[in-house]
Formats: sequence, structure tokens, C-alpha cells
Amino acid sequence: MGNINARGYIRIHINLFHNTIRFGSQEDALLLGDSLLMFIYSSLKPLQSRMHYSIEEFYSVHPFFRYCDPIWKSSFVQSLSDGSKDKSFPSVEHLIRLQEKYKSLLQSLYESSTGIDTKRIQSVLASEGWLRTQLSYSMLSLDFEDKEQFWADYFVSSFEECLFIELVEIIRRRVVIKPCRNCGKLFIPKKSNSDYCQRTYTPDGRTCAEVGYSRTFAQSVKNDELLLAYTRAYKAHYARVTKPRKKARNMTREEFQDWYREAKEKLDKARAGLIDPEEYKEWLKL
Repeated sequence: MGNINARGYIRIHINLFHNTIRFGSQEDALLLGDSLLMFIYSSLKPLQSRMHYSIEEFYSVHPFFRYCDPIWKSSFVQSLSDGSKDKSFPSVEHLIRLQEKYKSLLQSLYESSTGIDTKRIQSVLASEGWLRTQLSYSMLSLDFEDKEQFWADYFVSSFEECLFIELVEIIRRRVVIKPCRNCGKLFIPKKSNSDYCQRTYTPDGRTCAEVGYSRTFAQSVKNDELLLAYTRAYKAHYARVTKPRKKARNMTREEFQDWYREAKEKLDKARAGLIDPEEYKEWLKL
């Protein structure tokens, strides 16, 4: 992995006791690893055919482009717009190659959702040559804001170094990264049992978590006859409240709430074998 020697100076602060990271003057810390995932899933290819660029177009690629040295940012955008061959600045094509390389690496490292396999991670890093990478970022000092917030202050001189230092930290700290069971993209779960990411998945704005857990519930209903019977009865009884009919006995909201509480109690008892399951399903039809 060659250093592009771009002097995109930035200071990176990594919390000593929490897995959080800040770039330059950024106020709100990010989860360590989130910005790396942001980069590998950012939409860079549409930028290849552009004639003119603005730095704001790269803000969604990685926080580096928002918080790095302002003079470098201006020169970087100018080099892209001029079609410059100056290797001091990364081209869009180079960023895409970096993106694909990090995406491939992270997928190899965290392809399994069963946990962190240290031996496999070491094997992948060694086989890809990442362990022999030498970059020049350095730690300046330890800063603290209050008694609970201590930060390691790193000085970084390029975007590539920015990516690498975060990669090193997520591996060293054993940050849990999993593939989303819905979209397949990697994410950092806030809870260990989370299987779905919070990325927007549907045109109406539903996230993978919302879609995934809905599917899981639907599948559990299919595999649970008692729950299926309860769900059908719930819908039928609720319709008697919200869609009154002339030929059927309707329910008030108070009556529905009473039925709902009793139905849930009986469902738990039927599952536990305390009441006959068939009698429970017959009761639901009343």
C-alpha cells in the first residue's frame, strides 16, 4: 500500500477508554470504525465523470475531507477540476482503488457474524501484506477534557494514513463488526445481539433493522401456530373497533383492551402448557 504523499494534515483524537474518534475540530465523536465503513460504502464512481468539483461533495465520503487542512482541501479540489497529474493529491480513481482495497480487507476480516477470530484476522493481515505497511503518523500527546475523557492526539499527514490508523485501532481494540443480515453490509452493532444495521433500505425510509425484524417476526408467526392464531384474532377484533359493521357485533376500545390483555395471558399459558392449546384457539374465535 503506497503512500500518496498528500499533505492533508489533520489531527485525530482517539479516546483511551471508549471506542470513539474525532477528526480535527469535529465536536461530536464518532464510533471508532464508523468513518472507515462510511468510506468503503460511499458513492465515489459517479464522481469519475465530473468536470468540476467542490469539497462538499466529499464530505459524505469521510470526515477527513471536512476537517483536514483548508489549504490542502482547496488545492485538492483544484487538482481534480484541472485534471492534474500531480501525485501529491489523490485522484478519484485512486480513492476508488483505496475503497475497494479496504472493503475487500474488512469483508475478509469480519465475514463471520459469530465473533472475532484473532488467528483468522492475523492470517488475513499477513497474507495481504498489511502487517508490513509503514506509515508516518505519530502521537503528539495525551489530552483530557475532564476526569472521564482522555484522548490520544495523533498527527496525520494524508488521507491514506487516516484510514490506516483507524483500521489499526479497531483491530487492536477488538471492535465488533458484523455483516447486516438484511443488506449484507458491515456495521458496528450498538448491542451485541443486533443483527441489522440502521442504514435506510427502502424508498419510504425504512431501515434494515425495521425491515429485518419485521421479516423475523413474520417468520416466527409462520412457525408458531398459537402466535399465528392469536395474530389473526387480534386483527379481526381490532377491526371491530376501527371499522364498525352493521351485521357484526362491534367493540369499544375498552372492550378490545380487556380482550387483548386476556388473549395475551392465555397465549403465554397455552405456550407453557398450562391450558389446552386447542381450547385456546377455539376461544380466540369467539
